[in-house]
Amino acid sequence: MSLAERSTYRKLAEAVLEKEPGPCLAGRGGDGQQSVALPGGDFPVDGYDALVAKYSARYPFVRRKVMQRLVRHHGTETLEAVQRGTASSLADLGTDFGNGLYEAELKWFVQHEWAVSGEDVLFRRTRLGIAMSESQIANVNEWMARNRTMPV
Repeated sequence: MSLAERSTYRKLAEAVLEKEPGPCLAGRGGDGQQSVALPGGDFPVDGYDALVAKYSARYPFVRRKVMQRLVRHHGTETLEAVQRGTASSLADLGTDFGNGLYEAELKWFVQHEWAVSGEDVLFRRTRLGIAMSESQIANVNEWMARNRTMPV
């Protein structure tokens, strides 16, 4: 589905709700999207560079390119994705699956975003699989198969 189609469907849904909000939404007013940030998006629009700098200073062992991707994908939830904010070395991030993907982030995807497969993480959520070897992809798939039902 294209962006234009999604936008059209959203507008149609909003129009229906304006006419008949139903008992659950009665009295709420507005579309509710202007003031609510998406998870991890609770920082200023121009705050990306500052957030990367802040997290890079806290985790100097993480390559800048990897930190930029983490902040782009997780925003202010980057600390949680990086071993709940307690990592003090790359070893604390667990297995390095290649292309800047570590076990700690895979755990985050399973526990908080309900990822269920390597393909889900590598090609839908991050696109990291595009630049990974077949063996790296297989390693992620094996890890996901073993850990996709991890407790929170």
